[in-house]
Amino acid sequence: MNNKADITVVMTTYNRAATLNDTLKSMSQTERKNIKVEFVIVDNNSTDNTKGVIEKWSKYLPITYLFESKPGQNPARNKALNEAKFGKIVVFTDDDVVPNANWFSVINYTCEQWPEYNVFGGKIYPVWPTNISLPKWAEESSIQSFGFAVHNYKEHQCIYEINEYPFSPNFWVRRSIFKDVKMFDNKIEWHPKNRIMATETVFFRDVVAKGHRIVYCPEAVVGHKINAEQLTVKNILKRSYSCGRGIAHIRSFCKSEMLNKTPLLWYAIRYAAISKLSLQLTGSLLPLAFDKPKQAINALQWLGYNMELLNLAEKIYE
Repeated sequence: MNNKADITVVMTTYNRAATLNDTLKSMSQTERKNIKVEFVIVDNNSTDNTKGVIEKWSKYLPITYLFESKPGQNPARNKALNEAKFGKIVVFTDDDVVPNANWFSVINYTCEQWPEYNVFGGKIYPVWPTNISLPKWAEESSIQSFGFAVHNYKEHQCIYEINEYPFSPNFWVRRSIFKDVKMFDNKIEWHPKNRIMATETVFFRDVVAKGHRIVYCPEAVVGHKINAEQLTVKNILKRSYSCGRGIAHIRSFCKSEMLNKTPLLWYAIRYAAISKLSLQLTGSLLPLAFDKPKQAINALQWLGYNMELLNLAEKIYE
């Protein structure tokens, strides 16, 4: 797993060849003087020209290409953990980012500043599409955070509070962390047919449980590209449901003792909550979505949460 690189960048990608091309172009334009940076890109069963784009940029960047057929960001990340050789610092990012020119030098310097810490997160700002107007609801910071992975935790370097974590497009770890936490959780999948948010949150939670604290560095900045489809009400509501499903995996299992002792009562409470939320959404989804998006988002999050609890309960009794 080890090599002599200073930084290894791990990136997973699926059917976004054009976006990946722009991201690799921006990576090639970063400052890397006196820093040896390598890339591991995991093709998550793409059917477009993803491999061709990676081969093209391999002429300009040191890239290791891996292929993972099982859908999901975490299975793809675990492919890299199983097969790639990592440098001293392992950076995880997405295929739709624009790093600041000094991104790698800041990451390297931050690790030197915090020698006793092994996990770090950076700032993420949105790169909005230029061909459409930004909906008013998309201007709210709470929606930007879960809907578009915008992350501006603090104005200064600091330690994350408990239950606060970095976001997927911009976090990094020392290679040694994988002695404590071996893999990402494959049960939490983010892919078109099974969207569960919080793909890396369980990883961070496990890291903290092992006694590590996480450092936030606002000087390490990437832009996160947002496309027009992501700015639709339909998409943000689907993401709300996915977020609720992820919460069910992050929290302690709801009323587990009740499920073991009186399962009928546990199921009755879950179905009552689902019925209430469904009625609320059925009668007022469109006006909520356009006039009061926070209410619709909240209702769909809790609906996703309760539905995922039912899925998890079934697995317990398998």
